[in-house]
Amino acid sequence: MALSNYTELKAAVGAWSFNRTDLPAGDLVALGEARLNRDLKLRAMEAEAALVATPGARTMALPAAFQAPLALWREDGAGRVPLRRVSGPIAVSSTAGTPDYWTLEGETIAFERPSDAADAYGLAYLKRLTLSDAEPQNWLLTNHPDAYLAAALVEAALWAADEEQAARWQARYQAAVDAINHREGAARAAPLRAERA
Repeated sequence: MALSNYTELKAAVGAWSFNRTDLPAGDLVALGEARLNRDLKLRAMEAEAALVATPGARTMALPAAFQAPLALWREDGAGRVPLRRVSGPIAVSSTAGTPDYWTLEGETIAFERPSDAADAYGLAYLKRLTLSDAEPQNWLLTNHPDAYLAAALVEAALWAADEEQAARWQARYQAAVDAINHREGAARAAPLRAERA
């Protein structure tokens, strides 16, 4: 059985779960993705979004599938000007200007002051894994279908109240995640070498 897209993954969840046809496969894949999103922080999950401030507003909406921030900067004629992130509540000024600080508030980026111009910003962030009928493929499913299948099958076994199968699939899931994270760590730690002329 192929595992190259969302439809095939949902079918595999039923086939690998003793050919059960009553499984909520879409829900089980989504729950498996929640596990994967908690356990993996991969370069392939990194994305950038171009944002524009609304004059008079101190917030900007986060991009779709946002999981965690990596960096925020303002674009100006000289290049990127990084803004400093504040953890937790931010002291707010009512005077409009060019923001220097930011935090997350709900589903928005919040600045310490309202913007006085429609400045361009860039946000580097971790993007959630989200398979669906509209987005049937992603990097992880293409390169590590075993991790996706094992994550969904842990959830299928829990749904079926089969603790033995849940433990079996949890072990396979953990082995896949550990291997992916090990490979990612090795790739990040590898020194860059210049080509010899």
